Amino acid sequence: MVVYVSILTWICFLVSLIGRCYPRPTTVIPVSSSTSGRPYSFHLEWLTSYGYLPKISKDLLSEEEHSMALSKAQEFGGISPTGQLDEETMRLMELPRCGVPDIRNRSNVEMFPTSDPGFQVTRRAGNRIEYFEVWAKTTITYRYMNFSPDLKRSEIRDAVETAFQYWSDVTPLTFRQVFDGRTPDIEIWFATGDHGDGSVFDGKGGILAHAFYPGPGIGGDMHFDDDEYFTVGSYFGTNLFFTALHELGHSLGLDHSSNSAAVMAPFYRGYNPNIQLHEDDIRAIQRLYGPKPPQPTTMQTTAPPPTTAFVPIVCSVKDFDAIVYKEGDLYLFKDQERWKVSKNKTVVTTSDFSQGPSRVDAGFTRSDGTVVLINATHYWEYEPSSKLLKDNFPVSLRSLNLPDHIDASLYVQRTNQTLFFQSDKFWVEEDFSGVNTTLDVFSASDKFHGILYPLHAAFSVSNGSIYFVRGNQYSRFSLHLGSIEENYPRDFHVDWLGCPEEKKKPNKTSTLEISAILYSIFLLLSLLLPLL
Repeated sequence: MVVYVSILTWICFLVSLIGRCYPRPTTVIPVSSSTSGRPYSFHLEWLTSYGYLPKISKDLLSEEEHSMALSKAQEFGGISPTGQLDEETMRLMELPRCGVPDIRNRSNVEMFPTSDPGFQVTRRAGNRIEYFEVWAKTTITYRYMNFSPDLKRSEIRDAVETAFQYWSDVTPLTFRQVFDGRTPDIEIWFATGDHGDGSVFDGKGGILAHAFYPGPGIGGDMHFDDDEYFTVGSYFGTNLFFTALHELGHSLGLDHSSNSAAVMAPFYRGYNPNIQLHEDDIRAIQRLYGPKPPQPTTMQTTAPPPTTAFVPIVCSVKDFDAIVYKEGDLYLFKDQERWKVSKNKTVVTTSDFSQGPSRVDAGFTRSDGTVVLINATHYWEYEPSSKLLKDNFPVSLRSLNLPDHIDASLYVQRTNQTLFFQSDKFWVEEDFSGVNTTLDVFSASDKFHGILYPLHAAFSVSNGSIYFVRGNQYSRFSLHLGSIEENYPRDFHVDWLGCPEEKKKPNKTSTLEISAILYSIFLLLSLLLPLL
């Protein structure tokens, strides 16, 4: 028995020596519990979700791969890259954050698709690896698909559009809201759980929002987890402005930054009333779109006035879609362009009333200063001072018993009536309030003698004068006389915009016409001579 045990002991010893001669097998990470109370597997799922690890079985993961993934995640979180799973790292993984992966790989690129590969360029740039999906234009459209119940619609718009302005201030980009059935570049959604894009929200905390890189379809869209409690101007809840500012960076083509002070860092840092884009954010976005072009400067003595560069553009517009008078200024609308004309005929492009239809067909200013803009089927109302869109708009024209496709509209201060023109008819609304009422309908040609229809625009000014515009001609209408005033129509572009008056070239008589005249004289003389 003693001999048998000794032999067995020697065999085990020899086997152990042989085992040491072979390469060491891959170390399997032990499955245990973390110090935070979460399952140990949580951090592996987290590392995989955000691109630090590929989607493989944990049994195939080496210690080296695990440590490198942890180090990289720690760099993005702004903590010491030890490569060890400690309490600080687990706390980092439990922070609220953006749902877009920090590192793109084959596992997650399908979840957050990019644009056409033909527009994709990979380059290492400082703290980030950039893939360069960009919009191939400078005017980007957006649309609110729904709203969160946490805030007023006006508060949501203000927060999101301030985020747009931050990026616009450092790039050539401009952003325009669309409503009327057009497909926007960026759709803005508030959603919960599985909302159909392959990236499921996880309830309160964790993922706050995600966005998609520029491209067709879902490209550029921003989704906010509506299980969060979004707030504005408060240290309580999740700040909507900061969240939108970050997500919009993705919509424009930016990845996450490992600079923890940057807006594009992946983790939510809480409300900061003085938040600004970091130099890292500005450098990154300007590598994609370039810096904001310098504004034109004007010499004080010999140079023309500041609007000279704009005047030729406005003067070339043959007819405007709508004209609105507000507090001494005229707002001109043509297709997607809009201009503001001051009392001294200074003409500038404007972003006022940008939260509205892409095309304006008519508009007017109410007695309380509210501006109303109308497109084919709906109307929008704007706050008198801020010019921000009021809550619960747009509203259908048919809710007012008005037809679609209004040609022009104006508010008559003297009678407190609003007139809506379509072809040779007009509707009268007493004290426009947006309430469904029965409107009176009249023949425009019977009431407004001498006006050519259909109108392109109409407006009234503070002294009560009423103007009708068709093409580049306008007429001032006298309510007292019931007709056009003397010396009208006149040139709208010259009188209101300061455009140069076109000089009419003298008619040149052709050689053929001269020959015909001479021949007529010859015939007349040949008939008269025998009588002399």
